[in-house]
Amino acid sequence: MGFFSNLFGGTKLRDPLEAQPELAELIASLKIMDGRLAQAMFQSTRGQWDLRTWVLELAADRYLMKMHPTQRAQVADSLVAQGEVGWLLVRGVWHMLEGWESRGSGSADTVTEDGATDLERGCTRAVRDLEAVASCDPGDPCPHTFLLRAARGLGDRDLGESAYARACALDPTGYEPRARYLGVISERWLGSFDEMLTHARTVAAQMPDGVDAASLPILAHYDRYSHLCIFDGDVKGAHLYLRDPQVQAEVRHALARSVDAPGHTQTPATMRIRHTAAVTLFHGGSFDAAREQILKVGDTFERDSWWQDNTDPERSYKKARSQLGIK
Repeated sequence: MGFFSNLFGGTKLRDPLEAQPELAELIASLKIMDGRLAQAMFQSTRGQWDLRTWVLELAADRYLMKMHPTQRAQVADSLVAQGEVGWLLVRGVWHMLEGWESRGSGSADTVTEDGATDLERGCTRAVRDLEAVASCDPGDPCPHTFLLRAARGLGDRDLGESAYARACALDPTGYEPRARYLGVISERWLGSFDEMLTHARTVAAQMPDGVDAASLPILAHYDRYSHLCIFDGDVKGAHLYLRDPQVQAEVRHALARSVDAPGHTQTPATMRIRHTAAVTLFHGGSFDAAREQILKVGDTFERDSWWQDNTDPERSYKKARSQLGIK
């Protein structure tokens, strides 16, 4: 959600999702714990699958997860009992969010036994809910997209592969299932960097110009940079990786084919893609291209993109803007 930043002269910076008008309205309603708009959007966003994915995600994260832990299950079960299948999807996502929250965001060697147990329990419950939705609503790719998160939590590559295949069949150009699958086959989870990058390139090449999924190589290169920073503790090596001319050329090409292509329509992923690209371009030395992306993100700020090589993402973002001559 939006926040005021002293580093930017009191400017109100927005969550990139708030740049999407439909989601900005939804986020505002969830902030006052009103779930009625979310329920209406479960139906109105059918066919706009990436948007629908985020409606469901936000309902779980900024509605159920904001309740007192002792109230969440009762409220979730009550909403599901009303018969709106969207709430069953949301309950499945919420189960995973609770499990991941208990696990923590550290590497596997930092996870407690209780945290690992809670994650397995949450993902198992999520699979039950999500597969129930898939059975009663076979045209919706969203349960399969969310099953990709359960696959990571359970360490189940087969589950991830089957969910990915079904999501892609139902949403031939969707960004969310394809981007989330890269997480499954990343080096930090159930695959390798080479596999992830090869798949990102293959999928992007199959996409028409102007769709977000054509940007996938950006996410793959960023994930490699992130892994070097966080898991290897090699910030210098991460920056050297991004300075490879081939990496920089591929990021610029992916932008030209996706969010910067003629006719591209802004989506929930657009600003996140631009922030991620800006980081890879800035640290890779393509300053003009980085400046172009930062100017296009306006007053949005994506913390996750800017914190990988430091502990102060706001200051990192301000430093980049200053170095690029952007106030």
